[in-house]
Amino acid sequence: MTSTNHYIVGADIGGTTFTSAIFDSNLKCLDTSEKENVENHQASEDLLKALCNQIRQLAKSNDIDMNEIGGIGISCPGPLDASRGLILDTPNLTQFANFPLVENIEKYLNIPVFIDNDANLFSLGEWTYNYTPDLKVLISVTLGTGLGFGIVINGEIFHGSHGMAAEYGISPNGESTWENGLAIRGLYQLSQKYYQVIHSPEIIYNLAADGDVNALKIWSIYGKRLGKFLSQSVNMLDPDIITIGGGISHAFPFFKGSLMNEISIHSPAYNHYDIDIIESKQKEHSAMLGAVKLVKSRW
Repeated sequence: MTSTNHYIVGADIGGTTFTSAIFDSNLKCLDTSEKENVENHQASEDLLKALCNQIRQLAKSNDIDMNEIGGIGISCPGPLDASRGLILDTPNLTQFANFPLVENIEKYLNIPVFIDNDANLFSLGEWTYNYTPDLKVLISVTLGTGLGFGIVINGEIFHGSHGMAAEYGISPNGESTWENGLAIRGLYQLSQKYYQVIHSPEIIYNLAADGDVNALKIWSIYGKRLGKFLSQSVNMLDPDIITIGGGISHAFPFFKGSLMNEISIHSPAYNHYDIDIIESKQKEHSAMLGAVKLVKSRW
């Protein structure tokens, strides 16, 4: 596939919000839409139309004709079948579960569309932002409604044999899964335990910023959980860098210490080599950049 069109759209659809950005052919971001809430669109067709309208409005506000857009890349929760343009039985975006997303967006907008796992594309964007000549292996986690995990090796997403590599969050952890402890619902459970009421991650963050003992304890426990999760990744993949994104990553300063302490207990490579663990500076913008790079890779 080749394209002479000047612009590419990258969209990020999460379990809570969806956002779009428009890039030029040199991968410069020209503009980003406002975030919209997924929960405002309960039917698949309604959410589809809202996403398409968001993209149309973004182009219009930048005086860009839709015919000048050469492709749309979409970052969305897995598991998915990118070759068929399907999000599969995802628990975090049920409106689009087993819904022919690519086919329907192409029908509405008449523009080629490509999708991939949000954590994969976030990792690809993070690779670009953190690139150095010595970088070989980057892994990323996204912490939010779900738990995403992505691997980039020598600049290429590692998809595995069937396109479903790195679906690590749904793996068992004791009687539950890693995702249940590290996604938002894991923080809800801790909030219920320490406050007898469910607080949002933002409220727990603000309480911790004010020095609240229970909030600081919650983030310490959370960091220890994340450290156990990531120590297995370090031992398996021996990365150069781990980047952490998603809404919960804003609290990184509060859980960084317990996270790194836990990794140091279980991962020899972390103790002997310079493995950076950082909060993403770009957040969802990395996923949108990754989505745009996905489109360019198909031209």
